Amino acid sequence: MLIIASHGIVMAQDPAVTAQELIADAADSRSPANNASNRLKPRPLMTDEERTAYFADLREWYETDPKNWPAPEVDASVEHRELGSLPLVKHPPENPFSEAKRDLGRQLFYDPRLSGSGQIACASCHDSDLGWSDGRTSSFGHNRRLLKRNAPSILNSGHRDMLFWDGRAVSLEQQAKEVLANEDEMHSGDMLFVEKIAGIPDYVRQFKEVFSVETPNIETVANAIACFE
Repeated sequence: MLIIASHGIVMAQDPAVTAQELIADAADSRSPANNASNRLKPRPLMTDEERTAYFADLREWYETDPKNWPAPEVDASVEHRELGSLPLVKHPPENPFSEAKRDLGRQLFYDPRLSGSGQIACASCHDSDLGWSDGRTSSFGHNRRLLKRNAPSILNSGHRDMLFWDGRAVSLEQQAKEVLANEDEMHSGDMLFVEKIAGIPDYVRQFKEVFSVETPNIETVANAIACFE
């Protein structure tokens, strides 16, 4: 027997049960009086002062060593292990870290002059306000060309050993170089850097200081961006 009532669909397993009995039982099970004892009471709302103090305590706890963090409330049968802090990023030996290289990479990351159109930068698709992505279903590339995929976040990308959605790049240096050279993305390359970047005295000075080169090329540009990322 299948009973369709105004409050839903009720199945009767016993054909001897009447429709009236089935509906009455269902209505009784939904009665607030029957369920009130099973409900958890809502937590009292915090005042603005209490909320501010609570968040200050959380920040103070979690900025210290994980062993000082508040103990979690878990069932006795659950084995709890903290995820812990991320280890320090290991820079590749062929592209060692320096503060000057990181600062140059940051400057390049936000500079649209690296693109063939002069209109988009790395930061156009990797926006720090959007979790270092672009918040789009599909990203825009050169001359507003709609790409096939969206831009993955570069947050914590220094800890990854596969980049791009298909994992085809095995380093940030390779990833940056491929995006710069891609005709549908940054639409850039060595010739552009010689014509544009090498004509900017401040860039010439920085590349000479960081890489000991007179003229920037796609390799050194990619290495600086990767160092920043």
